[in-house]
Amino acid sequence: SKTNEFLWSGFGENIRVIDWIFRRLTQQASGCKTPIGIIPDQNVSNGILGNKLNPALLDISKEFWINECKAIRNYLEENVNKDLPDEICSELNNLEKRLSTL
Repeated sequence: SKTNEFLWSGFGENIRVIDWIFRRLTQQASGCKTPIGIIPDQNVSNGILGNKLNPALLDISKEFWINECKAIRNYLEENVNKDLPDEICSELNNLEKRLSTL
């Protein structure tokens, strides 16, 4: 973070994320659709994920994710190249398209 503090305490708090994922799978928890996928919505993040949740955890930074896509693409081209399944390349292309709408 900008204040050099951890955004997430980790350790036992990680079970909150796993709990949210399982609740999503059974339609017991809500989420917010974003270009990178479904993330906890504000109601969930204030409840299931705890009251100490840093809002920066749910921030979708266009610059960060565009750079992340470039790094992923570079890694895949250097390490997997022609063995990369078309579906993965398609997912990465679609992610970049969705990010362009931010």
